[in-house]
Amino acid sequence: FPFEGRIKRGATDPLNVLLNFGYTLLLREMEGMLEAAGLDPAIGIYHQPDGDRPSLACDWIEEFRHPVVDRLVLRLVNRGTIKAADFENRAERGLRLSSDGLRKYLAAFERNMNGRGPGEENEPPAPGVRALLLGQLARLLDFLNDVAPYRSWLES
Repeated sequence: FPFEGRIKRGATDPLNVLLNFGYTLLLREMEGMLEAAGLDPAIGIYHQPDGDRPSLACDWIEEFRHPVVDRLVLRLVNRGTIKAADFENRAERGLRLSSDGLRKYLAAFERNMNGRGPGEENEPPAPGVRALLLGQLARLLDFLNDVAPYRSWLES
């Protein structure tokens, strides 16, 4: 896939479509976790409130964007799971995943979020990203309650 650089809105190439979609899925996942924990996802630290943007979720996603979404997209493309045929160019909506491409992407995203059991994809078992996010959410709550400083999962 050709890649000239990041295009955040109105992606015109497959890699940017995959990255943007993955970031959106991860952001919404995190927004739901923050709401479930009783936090207002609209009140962020680095991202200022702006309409109905989930600013706190936008802050929180930064430490997970590359290891979760970028890694997933590279794996899907390098292994040939997602191919050029998995995209459609709709004039009114631009470049999008086809129905089949969307199924493949969502299945891989969910496997990534839930983890792999023994023997799946011929790889060793791996914990899912959701478990990692829940652990980090506990750290975030501890930080907000003045119990402990916040440390990214990379510092653990």
